Amino acid sequence: MFNFSLGSNRSDVDISQIFDVVIMGAGPSGLTAAIYAGRYRLKTLLIEKKLVCGGQLATIAHVENYPGFDTTVSGSHLAQEMEKQAIKNGAWILQGHIESVNFTGQIKELNTPKGVIKTRAVIISTGAQPRMLNIPGEQQHIGKGVSYCATCDGHLFIDKTIAVIGGGNTALEETITLTKYAKKIFLIHRRNEFRADKIIQEKIRMIPEIEFMLNTTVKEIDFGKDNERKILVHTKGQDKTIHLDGVFIFVGIIPNSKPFLDALNLKEGFITSDEDMKTCIEGVFVSGDVRYKSLRQITTAVGEGATAAFSANKYLTEKR
Repeated sequence: MFNFSLGSNRSDVDISQIFDVVIMGAGPSGLTAAIYAGRYRLKTLLIEKKLVCGGQLATIAHVENYPGFDTTVSGSHLAQEMEKQAIKNGAWILQGHIESVNFTGQIKELNTPKGVIKTRAVIISTGAQPRMLNIPGEQQHIGKGVSYCATCDGHLFIDKTIAVIGGGNTALEETITLTKYAKKIFLIHRRNEFRADKIIQEKIRMIPEIEFMLNTTVKEIDFGKDNERKILVHTKGQDKTIHLDGVFIFVGIIPNSKPFLDALNLKEGFITSDEDMKTCIEGVFVSGDVRYKSLRQITTAVGEGATAAFSANKYLTEKR
């Protein structure tokens, strides 16, 4: 027997039963998939490795671009409401993780530390995480001046001074987005030239608000006392302090796709699918940030979660 957490309630469920759909990952995409799967009256299990649902959403202090909210809403509150709705529609939520999978048969097997979970369909919504610099001050100030998403947080820095760290296409494209808000941007890259496409480099060098700092590494983020915000960088052979209001870090994103490396088709570590969220294996679907795509937002995640549940229900209906 597994002990399933249903919000503040608890219920024992016999894992010898075969579920209709198991959703891996309780971020906004997985939670939305659970809501829709429950409404289809599918026997639905949602597995989340963390103690709380929400994924990266739960770490966002202020969400201002989610439809239906004319004021800011905390990511944790939004995640809690999604969780309540998933439970209300009949989904079970289990705190645990998947070690490996077997997708070869009609019944899919998910290996966990507590046993094998069997299901007729799978929705993978394990998400991704930004690659961190792992420097002092970064972790404790995520959502408090340190960001990994220009679209999400750029509006918080209108007429402010910020730093963007990174040198690839994403870093430069996000820097261009941030010029709509910030009055001054330090673009910091540890190498002597950017890795981004030349056409993007040509475009960004024409923007006067940007100061380029190549061959520069960031050693510390210090958003300390008296609301003084600064970073310590090493450039031109010496340490230098830069005073600013926020830091955006774009040095890569890591998909949570490790259990599926040998089971599915991946591109740059992300799981590939068609527009209906179908992977290369029948009965296995993917949604959210672990999916190979160009835009990663809460809204795109929930849309893909709904589509994945729709496709899973259609697949199961046709198999009956």
